[in-house]
Amino acid sequence: IRSLRVRTHCFNQGCTNSHSSAGKEFQRCGGCKIASYCGRECQIKSWRAEDLPHRRNCAILRNVIEQAG
Repeated sequence: IRSLRVRTHCFNQGCTNSHSSAGKEFQRCGGCKIASYCGRECQIKSWRAEDLPHRRNCAILRNVIEQAG
């Protein structure tokens, strides 16, 4: 989990933006507080992705974080 929090690239699998290339900090997912995105468009694409949608993983990540304390 810790390594996911310090990830510097957009969580949208098709995006190559990083904090340095975008020139800004990314916004984190309001649910899990782990996934970060360079913009709203990437957040929506990631949420709806066919192969690994964040919609499915968000609750799992949130539960792991809550259990870890």
